[in-house]
Amino acid sequence: MAYATLEQLLDYMNKKTPTPDEEVALLGYLDAATLNIDRVLNRWRAGAEYFAAAATATTRQFVARGSTSLLIDDCIDVTATELVKPVCKHCGG
Repeated sequence: MAYATLEQLLDYMNKKTPTPDEEVALLGYLDAATLNIDRVLNRWRAGAEYFAAAATATTRQFVARGSTSLLIDDCIDVTATELVKPVCKHCGG
């Protein structure tokens, strides 16, 4: 999914009626620009939703690595967070 629509690009270009060939080319430019932005920001991966909201909400778990900060993937909205204390296999606690 491109970061801009064809209509937004046409409005920005002040172009009202593109030819069918121009539309195909402009859509290709939008897709290429989106891919390049994601690669520069190190956000590209196969199947990623990029910065657009997914069609359905998903639950994700992030495992802490002993730091006071936890970095999570880019997201649109956070509904809840929960800290779960890990079970110690050696001490039973």
